[in-house]
Amino acid sequence: MPLIRIADTVKNIDLVVFDKDGTLVDFDLLWAGKLITAVEAVLAATTALPTLKHSLFSTLGIDPARMKVIPESPLAVSTLAKLGMACSVVLYQNGVAWHEAERISRTVFMPAIEALPTTRDIKAIGNVAGLFALLAGAQLKLAIFTSDDRNATEATLPLLGIEIFVDIMVCGDDAIASKPSGEGLLHMARHFNVSPARILMIGDSVTDMKAAHGAGVGWKIGVLSGTGTERDLTAASDIVVADIHSIKLEEPHPKTAKAT
Repeated sequence: MPLIRIADTVKNIDLVVFDKDGTLVDFDLLWAGKLITAVEAVLAATTALPTLKHSLFSTLGIDPARMKVIPESPLAVSTLAKLGMACSVVLYQNGVAWHEAERISRTVFMPAIEALPTTRDIKAIGNVAGLFALLAGAQLKLAIFTSDDRNATEATLPLLGIEIFVDIMVCGDDAIASKPSGEGLLHMARHFNVSPARILMIGDSVTDMKAAHGAGVGWKIGVLSGTGTERDLTAASDIVVADIHSIKLEEPHPKTAKAT
């Protein structure tokens, strides 16, 4: 099994686990656009207080003027089901009766936020397919651990050209505790019969790193290509790098680097 180098560290790794949004694809392009569409649909379906639009954006976690997702906000780290519940709460707080708020969230907000991605929504962070092909060719197991739903994740993989390389996925609507729980990572470890100490988890949020810490994975790598800040990721990760393309392969017996 080849060694993996990231920055000045080299490790023996059996399983590389990637977060999806912000790690493999442009987070803001996908989710800021989706949320704006969903909020506009909600506004068209209700005569609630004029503060509703601002309340939905600020609570769910977007700066619409900059088309940026707010770090560690619900939109940045929560499952879609939790976003729907948050939408219901904001509607209720802005004058919509609770059962009507739930109905609007279920029938208007959720269909927009759950819409499957298209080529217009997905922008790969660099040559994702090339990196996955390289790692898979070196006999490494590759996985996706995301808060997004399984249907949307399965639709995204072909758009990135990596569907043939992904060995396992744990998604936000699976019957496994979502991030920041590490249960998804432990499920993968059991599936492949590998030690968590030989897993690399790479993600763009503190929530990703908390999941990795909770599972006891051997290497927690934060990337600055998504919503997380360098300060927050530095405190939660083993190493912080620009993006996934900092992952390099080493020969099995490097002369200068010390493997762990």
